[in-house]
Amino acid sequence: MEGGPLMLSWRDVAEGGTSAAWGYNVVIHEFVHVLDMHAGRAGMPTRGVGADWSRRLADEYERFTRRIDAGEETLVDPYGAEAIEEFFAVSAEAFFVAAAQLRTEEPALYALLAAFFRQNPAD
Repeated sequence: MEGGPLMLSWRDVAEGGTSAAWGYNVVIHEFVHVLDMHAGRAGMPTRGVGADWSRRLADEYERFTRRIDAGEETLVDPYGAEAIEEFFAVSAEAFFVAAAQLRTEEPALYALLAAFFRQNPAD
């Protein structure tokens, strides 16, 4: 919730943040929403990364939604096609949970997330 507490499902936290789907982590997902709200407009963070970064994320989101609309399989959870802020959150889940696979499947998206989080988990 914007401006409110971070709320998590205790069951998901107790399970290490993972749930039914591989690559899913509710803890990462919800914390990314908090970072996103703090860093700028939801789904378009700019603080610390700049407007160009947000434009490139929007380009990746558009490309992703076209893939989902075409029925393609993706490593990133298709829920990300709902809105750019969800795309950012589910992409971050894949970035931390399946870094090497994300870097292979989505190198531009991986590079954007590595710049935002200032780390390279695939290495």
